[in-house]
Amino acid sequence: MGMFKKEEGEIIIREVRRHWFVMFAPVVGAGFLAIMPLLFLIIFYFLSFDIFGYLDSILETIMLMSLLYSLWLLLVIIFLTVKWTKYYLDVWFITNIRLVDVEQVGLFSRKVKSLRLERVQDISVEIRGFIATMLSFGDIHVQTAGASRKIILFQAKDPYEVKKDISTVIEEISKNKPFHSIY
Repeated sequence: MGMFKKEEGEIIIREVRRHWFVMFAPVVGAGFLAIMPLLFLIIFYFLSFDIFGYLDSILETIMLMSLLYSLWLLLVIIFLTVKWTKYYLDVWFITNIRLVDVEQVGLFSRKVKSLRLERVQDISVEIRGFIATMLSFGDIHVQTAGASRKIILFQAKDPYEVKKDISTVIEEISKNKPFHSIY
């Protein structure tokens, strides 16, 4: 696995990703952006605007419009590719030892954070809105004893199931290892 280095004896129990609905708005937006220039051309044609009257022939007009539209589609595809890459490469791994948060920041930048599961103090789930409730996705907050040690997985699929899995692993860790106080 290339996203993070596993410790000795570490087993991946669950891989958690964002819900598919997170990509719905970018895909619809990209689709709209892809057809928008065509809609403008149709409107200009029916309103009889002579926006290309300065060109010598219809062939030049078609070639220019094809070039401009191809460049526009390229930009839309790049936008959608960046969104998809971030969506697909943002992932959590729940292992038998720790929780690993792999956050794709940009196309060529990634942050990897991890928390040892025996140090987890609190796990909370936040589901906001009708669609999130109906499709079962929300934010999962995992907090350790330190004030700044918090990992949040935004818009996770089945957040209550993920919380249950993390709690089960923590419970197994506490059964198999004696508790050591930090005091």
